[in-house]
Amino acid sequence: LVDDCARDAEALERALAKHLEKRSRTCDVRSFACGDDLFAALGDDPLAFDLVFLDVYLRNENGIQIAER
Repeated sequence: LVDDCARDAEALERALAKHLEKRSRTCDVRSFACGDDLFAALGDDPLAFDLVFLDVYLRNENGIQIAER
């Protein structure tokens, strides 16, 4: 989850957890404040995460630009 607003990231994480709980599922959610942090966590494995939520409006770049990288 990439979002530069911690409050929004936490809200999405709670909503996702609630949705999955209703379906008896769980997941590990990691949050990042920017694309660079996400790519640092990915390291050499571009498939390290099954799903990535990107905020469209970030300070230095947007989610579309991160997805294109």
